[in-house]
Order: sequence, then structure tokens, then C-alpha cells
Amino acid sequence: MFNNSQKGVTLIITFFILTIILAVVLSISIVLYREIKIIRNIGNSVVSFYAADSGIEKTLYYDRKEKPIDVKSGVCAMCYEEDPICPPSYQADQSVACICDLPTGTDCDPLSCESCDISFHTNLNDDAIYYITVNVSTEGGVSNLIINSVGNFKKVKRAINVFSSKE
Repeated sequence: MFNNSQKGVTLIITFFILTIILAVVLSISIVLYREIKIIRNIGNSVVSFYAADSGIEKTLYYDRKEKPIDVKSGVCAMCYEEDPICPPSYQADQSVACICDLPTGTDCDPLSCESCDISFHTNLNDDAIYYITVNVSTEGGVSNLIINSVGNFKKVKRAINVFSSKE
């Protein structure tokens, strides 16, 4: 009547079809997982970029708007030990403090600032922070300001570099 060699073929074909469907579903899920991870990092990247931008804006603000009278460069006065215009801590919010690091041997006297290197960082919140390095140099009566800002948010870093020159 029936040929015994045909028994169980349906089971084997069903197994191969389920294996192919499983492989397709797993490959799609791997691709989607990677895409979700990339999208999450894009959001963190935007926050990192704007943290770096905040550092640039803060430095330019203190250089141009908050500098004391008769000071050549407001950046040189930001972290000046005797009377800093960017105080080491604010009473209301410790997270926006300027934490300065002046290299030894650097002449950052605001009245005679010809060449100065300044580094500071500010915590914007628990995860976002920016690190600033500023180089002030004077050549032929022109003051050059180089600002390097690195924003960091949840292990994603973005950097901005600004060069400014003024007489």
C-alpha cells in the first residue's frame, strides 16, 4: 500500500521551515538591537555636543563680558588665584563650579597676561560634564585665544575647538 520510506518527511520539512524562520527572526532582532543602540548613542552624542558648546560659551562669556576693568584677557582672570571671576564654587549650586587647574610656571596675571594655559571643568549634572583647555598667546599686539572643549555624557564624547583673535 504505502511506501515506508515516506514516513516522517513532513516532520523533517517542518523542522527545516521552523529553522529558517528562526534564523530570519534572530537576524532581524540583531539588526534592530544594533539600531536601537545607535539611536541611543545619537541622543547621548547631542547632549555631549551641547555640553561642549556650553563650555565654549562660558569661556567666551568670561573672556568678553565679565572681565574686570584694565584686564587684558578675561580668561586670564577666570582662575586667577587672588580674585577669580569664575569662582571655585557657587553657594546655590555646586554642580556648576569652575574647577581650575593652572599648570605650574604659568603666568596668568590678568593685568599682564601675555601667555597663559588654563584648564577647568564643570559638572552640568550627574552625567554631563565639559572639560576646557584655553591657550592665550600674544603676537605683535594681537591676542590669540584657542579654546578646546570636550563634552562628555554617558561615555560619549564630543569636542569643539575655537580660535579667536583680537587686538
